[in-house]
Amino acid sequence: MALTNMLAIQFTNALVLWFAGFRRTLDDDDVGKLGQIGLFLKRNSAVLIALIVIGGYLSVNFGKTLNEQKFERQSIALVEQSIQNQANYLVSHSFTHEEKNTHTLRVVIQGLITPSQAQAIELEQQIQALAKDTLDDRVIKLQIRFVPEVVIQSAPADESELKLSPDDIKNLQKVAKN
Repeated sequence: MALTNMLAIQFTNALVLWFAGFRRTLDDDDVGKLGQIGLFLKRNSAVLIALIVIGGYLSVNFGKTLNEQKFERQSIALVEQSIQNQANYLVSHSFTHEEKNTHTLRVVIQGLITPSQAQAIELEQQIQALAKDTLDDRVIKLQIRFVPEVVIQSAPADESELKLSPDDIKNLQKVAKN
């Protein structure tokens, strides 16, 4: 990055000075063959070529980074979609790169309904299919950590806050009377 900045500053400096009229005096033969613009490009060709090469490399890396971020956003959206009809919510997520082509998506889900292994396998397959469309030859592993949510109140205001079935409430009332 620093090299790119130094080269860009050098080239821009040369360009500004050239436009301002600060040019080397040369023989008329050199100017006639290439012209003023040609001479400028000839003198600065090494810097210009280096900028083009580095710019191309940075552009390719930027494109890969954008694809990875898109994949990560879509993967998290799949996880959230898979738990949207449950009493669960996504607490956190992280992607780790374990090997060159192996990545692990770790999610922490909190709620009332524990996801099954079959649900985890199905979700991992969906994420892997997404990886085939977005990324090249990457194996995606999914790890789900489930944290059960327990609500404890000292004195609930009414029956709806207990979140118990009517039969459970009747049994609790019988125990309280005895």
